Amino acid sequence: MFAKICIIILVLGATAGALLVNRQQRVDAAAEISRMHFKLHRHERAASRLRAEIATAVRPDQVRALLTSGGEKWEPILYRYNPAKAVRLIDDETIAQDIEDHGRLGG
Repeated sequence: MFAKICIIILVLGATAGALLVNRQQRVDAAAEISRMHFKLHRHERAASRLRAEIATAVRPDQVRALLTSGGEKWEPILYRYNPAKAVRLIDDETIAQDIEDHGRLGG
């Protein structure tokens, strides 16, 4: 009888320990996600600040003056998007299959 009580206490202790470990891992994961979000937000703010600094430092009239004063010939880089030449990265069958798999898995 004493052995059974000891085994039950040990099993309950091990179960409680495993649950505590699982809970701590979830808390650590949530904290890591929070740190990553903060870091991402900080980088986005820094990028926005740099874009604003570039926009205030470089005005079109200054760029034109720099281009004409150097003596070199500059040509514009043309950007033209032609939808007719666009290549599909994913076909419709793959998308349909993903939708079916998503519904089947219950997610």
